[in-house]
Amino acid sequence: MVENATLETKNNALYGLLDAVDKCRIQANSHLDEDTRGQKGQFMTPASAARILATKFRHLNGELSIIDAGAGVGSLTTALVERALNDFSPTAINANVWELENVLVKNLNDSLKLCEQAAVESEVTWHSNVNCVDFISHAVTLIKQRNLGQKVFLSNKAILNPPYLKISASSVERKLLRSVGVETGNLYSCFVALALMLLDSGGGACCDNSTQFL
Repeated sequence: MVENATLETKNNALYGLLDAVDKCRIQANSHLDEDTRGQKGQFMTPASAARILATKFRHLNGELSIIDAGAGVGSLTTALVERALNDFSPTAINANVWELENVLVKNLNDSLKLCEQAAVESEVTWHSNVNCVDFISHAVTLIKQRNLGQKVFLSNKAILNPPYLKISASSVERKLLRSVGVETGNLYSCFVALALMLLDSGGGACCDNSTQFL
């Protein structure tokens, strides 16, 4: 009885972790501009779908380095952290996330703090970084640096829900993508391609309607 009570107290932050973040998602949705939401592709993943995506990953032991581009309030990252802490034995978790919308960034930081608390209580080293910059330009820069032999961070897990928007053939984004050998006309496949290029050998990626293990 004492041992079970101690375990329950130790993992208190983990209990209901993703559900707490889902409340942040619902609250944040109410503050988004409905006139521009569709143009920006701001449709965030609910907890139920996020948990399903997290189950696609087969190996979440050891050191985890997570990419989440267009992270919203952090539902996908949280789902992956929750599953790793519940079902595997990670030793460290490093989350690199990208989000530009100010309303979402505040909630994203709050979500990552909840993840940190759950990780610390589970005796797992935690580090996170919120990149409030454009993912495409940032990723292209990192990929070019890597190709030149410079040391850049590499991840072993990518989980994301990219926006479903088209990219103009004459846009700056298309030019950036071509500079690293990516040719695509929509943001969804663009985000996926760049995330895969930022993965270390043997890493795995999962998106909201496709999964690829490398």
